Amino acid sequence: MKVRFLAVFIVASIFLIGALAADAATLQADPNRTALLKQRELQAPAAIKRQLEQMRAKIKRNKLTYMVGYTKALGKPNSALFGDRDDPKATSPQARRLVNQKAMELMKLDDKAKAEYILKNPSILQKYPYLDIKPLICAKQTALNWVDKGKVTPVKEQNCGNCWAFAAVGAYEASNLIRNAKTVDNSEQYINDCAIADDGTDAGSCNSGLAVKALQHMVRVGSATEAAVPYTATNQACTNPATPFDAISWGFVNPDADFPTTDQIKQALCAYGPLTTRMRVVSNDFKAYSEGVYNEAVASDTAGEGHAVVIVGWDSAKGAWLIKNSWGTDWGYGGYGWIKYGSNRIGRHSAWVVAESSMWIIPDIKNIKARILKVRLPGAMPEPMPKPPGAMPEPIPRPPFPGPPAR
Repeated sequence: MKVRFLAVFIVASIFLIGALAADAATLQADPNRTALLKQRELQAPAAIKRQLEQMRAKIKRNKLTYMVGYTKALGKPNSALFGDRDDPKATSPQARRLVNQKAMELMKLDDKAKAEYILKNPSILQKYPYLDIKPLICAKQTALNWVDKGKVTPVKEQNCGNCWAFAAVGAYEASNLIRNAKTVDNSEQYINDCAIADDGTDAGSCNSGLAVKALQHMVRVGSATEAAVPYTATNQACTNPATPFDAISWGFVNPDADFPTTDQIKQALCAYGPLTTRMRVVSNDFKAYSEGVYNEAVASDTAGEGHAVVIVGWDSAKGAWLIKNSWGTDWGYGGYGWIKYGSNRIGRHSAWVVAESSMWIIPDIKNIKARILKVRLPGAMPEPMPKPPGAMPEPIPRPPFPGPPAR
């Protein structure tokens, strides 16, 4: 058995090395999309044309490394695009450390269940090589692109200030693809309307929110399908639909710092897959971004507008992260973009999420989550209430008196 497992493991490791080989930067400018932007610009209002001319003059003057066009985002108000709002109670150093302490407890249980499953089913690594990624080795690659590996779901388009919900859902959907090889379409509208943080506060709305609060809801309650709760880009009452998509855990890339290092983000991308992250946008150039490597200096975490996106890869030659946006497919490279390391204060409070496995099951997981997270979960048995000091002990149950003997 050990010999057979070793042989299968070696084959799977070779396959894994090939699967994780450094990705080439395959995102290219699409001639059809470029033509679409040019045609749209020809018919644009005079104010839009002047704005694009000014952007291009600045790009040329400052020798910037990106291009702009008349994207749909450029024609939308900021309120329909930006909506990342901080909550210090959820993102303070103390809160981050507590989150990761609980996250690691849950991940230990998942790692144990996964190891036992692989031991019994060693050939699974040939079919699901990403279950055995070595983060420290993977992070030394010159590039990684989860899109090219088919582990990122299609780009969507928001129409209100709930980028935070799209970022959380995008990271979860990618994790589910990596761990279960299943494409799911989660409902951002459900997250917008129903997501509640562990402390009982709303995760957000069309007016703004915080992705990590949505991740808390995904671990505690789960999330719904797009078919069950279609996107309306408006705030609706929560209808409490079925929530079949569960996360086992989530955590911050580095709980001890607002901004993880480049290497820490790379290791997390390898270990967990695409990450939610926060950034700031000052210039409308970002709304009009069409190709190249975006780079914008932002002075503080309150400057400009707050935005949430998903980091899906990197390219060391470009010195840039590959991000998945939620502004439709005519923005950037089909909805993706390259953004320089450190630009726009990207990386702040980056977080990972891990979808529950459909292959290995952790017995009594609802009750375990309730105990570790110290919250009530649907389907979990409530813990007995502690007795106040001085309370009388419960009487010892006795068998019923049998009555007089029969005559």
